[in-house]
Amino acid sequence: MTTFDGFVYVAFTIRKDHISVNPKFQFFEIVEVLSSNHTEKLRIAGRFGAVLGIASSEEESEQTTYVLHIYDEENSFLVGENEIRATGRSAKRDDFYSGEVIRVTQAGELSTEQP
Repeated sequence: MTTFDGFVYVAFTIRKDHISVNPKFQFFEIVEVLSSNHTEKLRIAGRFGAVLGIASSEEESEQTTYVLHIYDEENSFLVGENEIRATGRSAKRDDFYSGEVIRVTQAGELSTEQP
């Protein structure tokens, strides 16, 4: 994990075998956060966000979890499938990602190498 200009950037790899084949919600889908002990504790119940990540457990019995960008928040939040509801709206990838790429070394330092 590295910090540049006050932002934290984390690089990770998503294994396709850990993403549900048929997730209930899709990337960039706008959802409403439902009230639960978890979402109330996070203070995001009743708010709207966009799905930026999808993860499933290797266990069939475990629900799919989602990373949500909550509008007007600096952080993203991990919630369960039963804690969000579809709105019928979607955002665009470009709303969240500029396409700009930065490279860092294995030590986490900013790299000036060109691809």
